[in-house]
Amino acid sequence: MRSIKILLPALAIAISCMQGCSSKDFEHCDETLVPTATADAQVVAGGTLNLSVTGINNVHMYNWRGPDKFFSHGENAQVTNVSAVNAGRYTVEVITNDGCMYTATTDSVVITSATPPCTLTNNFAASSNLADISYSSVSGYASGGSYIVHASGTGGSIEMEFAGANRPITGIYEIQSWGGSWVQGSVRVIMWNSGWSWNTGAGKVYVNAANGKLIVSFCNVGFSSNGYNTSINCQVTVP
Repeated sequence: MRSIKILLPALAIAISCMQGCSSKDFEHCDETLVPTATADAQVVAGGTLNLSVTGINNVHMYNWRGPDKFFSHGENAQVTNVSAVNAGRYTVEVITNDGCMYTATTDSVVITSATPPCTLTNNFAASSNLADISYSSVSGYASGGSYIVHASGTGGSIEMEFAGANRPITGIYEIQSWGGSWVQGSVRVIMWNSGWSWNTGAGKVYVNAANGKLIVSFCNVGFSSNGYNTSINCQVTVP
């Protein structure tokens, strides 16, 4: 076994020894070395989580693993557009060029609520050039592989369709057009106001899930209908 390992690259050595090796196989490794894995303690939903590891030299490969099936080979790895599923601890394996493997785990990462960049009134839609709408009824439900948030009131209504039948978690969701790509993390939005349906294909929807409720909101999203345009700020709470 040991004579064969000398001819193998470091990664193959590490893999072969994970499958079963004696303590003599790693007698050249310095067991006093302890890597340190660090991560941002708190990240706002929609932001970027930064991961790093120090304490080991002569590195051949990094293997990061974490929540939501995260995997990366980067020394300074990143998780972009984070949501609640990215909370927790991240572990890294550091494999050196001579086949030694060291492991470290970060402290637990907390994902905090996403904050919309405007002042909003709950269950209310404010328009740049249409009548404002106060929503008296708000509901959320699964339908046909999507999750629907529907709000209605005197003068109009709005519907937001999230990809996937599960109730949305805290995060920032990209608005897609009705004929565009439809993937997890996307949302489609349509509004009815002044007797017309208004569509949009760009912008961000902020979702905060807390205390059993969903607060869904967006700021300055442009809608169009029959050649007219408007900008909407909106927030609704699903009980």
